[in-house]
Amino acid sequence: MTSTRAGLSIFCTIFVVVVWLNQRGITFDAVSDWFTSIREAALHEQAVLKSWKPEISFESRLKPEEHVYREPRTFVEDWVVREELRAPDGVQKPVLTVNGQFPGPTIELRSGDRLNLRVTNELPEETTAIHFHGIRLVGANSMDGTPGLTQCPISRGSHFWYNFTISEEQSGTFWWHSHSATQRADGLYGAFIIHKPSSSPIPPSIDSHISDELKRKSYPIVRRVDSVHASGNRAEHILLVGDWYHDTATAMMKWYRSKTSHGYEPTPDIALFNGVNTFDCHRPIKKRICNSKNGERRFIRLDDKKPNRLRVVNTGMLADIDISIDNHLLVVIEADGTEVKPRKFRSVTVSPGQRYSVILEPLRRPRAGDSFTLRAAMSPEDFQVPNVELDLEQTAIVYYGPSPMRLKSPQAHNQASIAGLPAFSAEILSPLLLVVVPEPDVTYTLFVKSMRKDRLGGIPYGYVNQTSWKPDPWNPLILADDITKDEIRKDQLVVTTDRRDVKVVELIINNIDEGPHPFHLHGHHFWPLYTHRSTWGWGSYNTSSPPSLSHLTHSPPVLRDTYTIPRRGYAIIRFRADAPGVWLFHCHVLVHLGTGMAMVFDVRHDHITPYVQEIAANSCGVAH
Repeated sequence: MTSTRAGLSIFCTIFVVVVWLNQRGITFDAVSDWFTSIREAALHEQAVLKSWKPEISFESRLKPEEHVYREPRTFVEDWVVREELRAPDGVQKPVLTVNGQFPGPTIELRSGDRLNLRVTNELPEETTAIHFHGIRLVGANSMDGTPGLTQCPISRGSHFWYNFTISEEQSGTFWWHSHSATQRADGLYGAFIIHKPSSSPIPPSIDSHISDELKRKSYPIVRRVDSVHASGNRAEHILLVGDWYHDTATAMMKWYRSKTSHGYEPTPDIALFNGVNTFDCHRPIKKRICNSKNGERRFIRLDDKKPNRLRVVNTGMLADIDISIDNHLLVVIEADGTEVKPRKFRSVTVSPGQRYSVILEPLRRPRAGDSFTLRAAMSPEDFQVPNVELDLEQTAIVYYGPSPMRLKSPQAHNQASIAGLPAFSAEILSPLLLVVVPEPDVTYTLFVKSMRKDRLGGIPYGYVNQTSWKPDPWNPLILADDITKDEIRKDQLVVTTDRRDVKVVELIINNIDEGPHPFHLHGHHFWPLYTHRSTWGWGSYNTSSPPSLSHLTHSPPVLRDTYTIPRRGYAIIRFRADAPGVWLFHCHVLVHLGTGMAMVFDVRHDHITPYVQEIAANSCGVAH
């Protein structure tokens, strides 16, 4: 009797629901589809979370507690560069490794530390060199790692010592990468983190996590002026994210430098998160070894008991990447090693070579086990050739606590005022330390473009003021006693700032191209003063109606070392030429640099010391 009543009750409930749905035009098929979508979503969540495994190959968690409470010291590292067959996303290709690691080792120091790094080249055929992106090397130009400029490349079987001291004033998120050919795009890169010392003694909660090795060495505790941005009071993580190609970068460059490319940049196949991802091998794909099970979804474990700082680096060859995390806001606190006033964004666009530090702010307090999708959306503006293998949005998972348990769906929020941080952000962020931007002593106007010329066989070249940079790797300019126009080939652009009255240089960089160009200046940081992007036609700088820079008096810009010049637009930047040496200024899109979109600033050449030149000469096996 009881079961009969229960059945009747269920029947009546179903009947009422069906009538209610029909009155609203909702069919049974729609309801069925809804239940099916819920079931598929649940199965997808289970599949995603089941793919989790403890992080072994790459440790994304940083260790600021081992660096911010000690005095400066010297770190000695020994690296061996090799080529190995790897499948970072399930697709096998030759990958460049350091000591068997991809991505390469994370360098984690504090301000004032000294690094002694020996790099040995065991590549089958290629030479190599390592550049420390964003690191100020005043008085150490020969440590910049630029073949043909500051050193000769490291030959197979040879090694080179990079020895330099981090400035007491420098801290932040940086990275290292090869500056030889296209090696960066095949994996020769890694993070370089400089922690800012803390003012406080080691808290008991931190002391328990400091390694026994560090305690045995008994480094004195540091007491300094603290900063709201200082490491030690947050959990810190590194995210190396960038586009990835299934062909070797050498093959990509060969294709680009042929008539077949028509000057279009090669479109990537996927993006990697800290060196891994999972490619769908069922997609149309060239003949190559592919096994999705060999790929790995990247999981980043967050701390569920204190704030989390995510240091983001775009390591890619071509694409701007917009970073967001479901149900989180990103509070930007650093850009290219410069502390900025905290500001919230829904997402942050990072161009190749750029870095940002963000504090993750969940919209609701997460529980241990809560998991969220990290999204990396590549800009379609960067691609002129379609690639059916590519999903423009790639994803990883961040989770709180010991293991991921619940994958949370995207949660809408009503904070309409919270926008994304675009690639062209000169006037959006403000530095934490306000400084007066000095007036320029000299101004140079540059025009940058990739183009094909019939007299050069229709092959694309990158140009700066109609010059295409092609250095002689075995005759570095640093060894010249005095760089004069007679010593520079006509196809090379070198700007000298030897005059004593030239201390501040202003550049007006016109991009007369259909795509953006992220430019990086070695050895210096610069102020991006103004950015213009044309909505129609060409938006080059107009000398008869220059833009107003009155905002500089009340809102100075953030010092950067990498900044994107928008398509059909221009940017005005300014920097102090205060580091003696020869320094490259180039587009960080690898195929553009590889085809010549670069120039050099020769800063106070007479102040390059004989010792610095001797180091460079030794790399070439010659006396100086």
